[in-house]
Amino acid sequence: MSLIKYLLNESTIDSYIKYTYNEIDLDHWYGFNSKRDAIEYMEDFMFPMMKDLYKKGSFIIYRVITVENINDIDYENLGHHYTLEKDLLFDRGFYEKIGISLNDNYIFVAFELQVEFDDVAWEETIYNRLQIPREDEINLKDGVKPKIKDKFVIKKEDIK
Repeated sequence: MSLIKYLLNESTIDSYIKYTYNEIDLDHWYGFNSKRDAIEYMEDFMFPMMKDLYKKGSFIIYRVITVENINDIDYENLGHHYTLEKDLLFDRGFYEKIGISLNDNYIFVAFELQVEFDDVAWEETIYNRLQIPREDEINLKDGVKPKIKDKFVIKKEDIK
């Protein structure tokens, strides 16, 4: 089934998701073996995930930052890149993908944050996932300040 047919046949799909689809350049599928693989990823994973998050309205995302001192955290600017998967915060491979060395003398601080569907920069998120599909990144719009639900230090020995 094509993406267009998929979207047009879904009566509950938000017009924003339709707009986002129209803005995507599916010629940028470098993270996949073929354009067909990229389209299947969009059909089978991205759009169902977006629909689910849209229905929820607000949802939880996660971010890890590294600091030398806990007092160095800039709570007004926690960053732009997040994940939906809390388990990734304890996954060695995740840190390798995002270029954080576990050998550094930094403190790893994780945040659990709440955002609204419209806080996400969906075009950028989809574009990035087509480039690096296994990174599972969510990008927020510029200026969005997610609500902090929890903050905790991750011990390096807990990262497997």
